[in-house]
Amino acid sequence: MKLTEYVDKHRCYCGRPFTSPRQDAILDILRRDGPTTTSAISEEIGEPLNLIQGSINRLKRRGKVQKQPAPHARRKPVASGWLWSLVQ
Repeated sequence: MKLTEYVDKHRCYCGRPFTSPRQDAILDILRRDGPTTTSAISEEIGEPLNLIQGSINRLKRRGKVQKQPAPHARRKPVASGWLWSLVQ
């Protein structure tokens, strides 16, 4: 699924200040699914992994997401939204 199709289907682009449609889609997935690997986010949105990782790094610098290695595969980073950590 292409990013534009994802945004249209899930209506996740909220026009948040300083976020792109890709970043909004990432935040939407993290809100919906909880901690998720970057490769799973890439597959769901239909964007290359390097673009997803760059967007997640920008969101991390702003304090919107956390990123840590997956417990089952240390080389696969797992992203989680800051709201998810408040729920647990």
